Amino acid sequence: MKKIFSILAIVAFVCLAATSCEKDSPSGSGTAVYSSGISSSQGDPTVAFQIAEIYSKKFATISGATISGATITIEGKFSESDSKVLNACKAAESEASQIKIEGSDYVVYNVRASYIGTDKVIDKFYNKTYGKK
Repeated sequence: MKKIFSILAIVAFVCLAATSCEKDSPSGSGTAVYSSGISSSQGDPTVAFQIAEIYSKKFATISGATISGATITIEGKFSESDSKVLNACKAAESEASQIKIEGSDYVVYNVRASYIGTDKVIDKFYNKTYGKK
């Protein structure tokens, strides 16, 4: 009985966590602007450059997005725009995780989301650390 209660508690926690993540984005439609790049790194700068390039290439494949340097702009439903960017980030993760990072070196990649016409800004919309920070 305790095992069942523990499992139900874990499921409830996961559901609440998933719901709170979805509520980070505002509802509605408009222009979403995502600023991306390396927020911090230590070690070989060519490794950070390689990781940034992988993300840039994945962002370039987002349908309906306008890319200008490290900025991605998407018109439409905010939830759909968020999904497109997160899917590109996940695709980049699998490739970037293949890059070897030595010792205590690390690279932190961050995406910040701003929703035009709302007061909503998510500084750590997406944040991934490669290596050991």
